[in-house]
Amino acid sequence: MMRAELPPNTWLSICEAALLGAAVSLTVFALQWRYGFLWSDEGWLWYISQRTALGDVPLRDFFSYDPGRYYWSAIFFKLTGSTGLYQQILANYLFAILGLAAAYFVMIRAEVAMSWRIAILLLLGVVIGFPRHKIYEQAWSLICVSAIAFVFVAPQKLKRWFLLGVAMGLAAFFGRNSGIFFGIAAIIGLTGWLRHAPV
Repeated sequence: MMRAELPPNTWLSICEAALLGAAVSLTVFALQWRYGFLWSDEGWLWYISQRTALGDVPLRDFFSYDPGRYYWSAIFFKLTGSTGLYQQILANYLFAILGLAAAYFVMIRAEVAMSWRIAILLLLGVVIGFPRHKIYEQAWSLICVSAIAFVFVAPQKLKRWFLLGVAMGLAAFFGRNSGIFFGIAAIIGLTGWLRHAPV
């Protein structure tokens, strides 16, 4: 008998992943902000996010990296009504939740023991913010691995391939290099898996 693709506790697993990912990311954010033990320079990201919030368009009105991270930050600037460094760093760590939650969910589906899941999540939560302005690349790396694993579960389902493509496109919107690496990892990983998959 085949195992059900979506067990009844899937939504509970998603909620667990999201809540623990948020708890870890926001705890690291609070510690970073309170004690300031990280001296990385986020001026470029902060300044361009401010200009984006004022209506400028990255890549058209000024030179910049890819626009996704600036629009993400600009949304939080608009929601909070402030463009301070606190809001910039908070926006970074809120994005990190996506990567941490995706990685944790994959560990649940892979039936990794709870103690190992928590330990790995804590480690990822600490290292994802070094340096803080690179959180987007690091979060997309976690999302990439999770998306490829999502396809591995049922490669015959076209919807999963479509979602993998959407994730790859969004990664490129946040950083062309992230999109390219995402694509290379997907091609290598899936080609290797399909070559050794049972017929």
